[in-house]
Amino acid sequence: MTKKRQSFSKEFKLEAIRLLEQGDKPATQIAREIGIPRNRLYKWSDPLQAKGSAAAFPGHGRRSGSGARLAALERENERLREENRGGPIWSFVDGPVTANKTLGVHTAWGRTLKDVFQRYKALQGFDQRYQNGFDCQGLWIEVEVEHVRHAVNDE
Repeated sequence: MTKKRQSFSKEFKLEAIRLLEQGDKPATQIAREIGIPRNRLYKWSDPLQAKGSAAAFPGHGRRSGSGARLAALERENERLREENRGGPIWSFVDGPVTANKTLGVHTAWGRTLKDVFQRYKALQGFDQRYQNGFDCQGLWIEVEVEHVRHAVNDE
């Protein structure tokens, strides 16, 4: 059976630290009376001294929902990259999406396959450089702009 994680309000933390700073009672006694471990008083005291009461306890500490899921995925990605660091190197340069048209289904399919292949290589232990590259698509945009401006040099 798992224990529910305790959560304390900002006001509760500030009052606990105020009692500690008064010095009338030892930290052990204060902690016992309010039902927390003694070291938590000191843990709460540090950010209060560093940031002041307005910024000391900004939130609930842990993310929930999509924020927690995103943080977990970022940690897992960093763990995998660290694990593969120093392994055999594998990389390819992926060009940008066409800048002058909307994303087509064929482009999305190609990017999905490239992503799957990169993940496959990462799972094989290859150290990768994840970097989108550039291709000649910009040239075609420039040529079209020149046509529109009637500034094409036919020489």
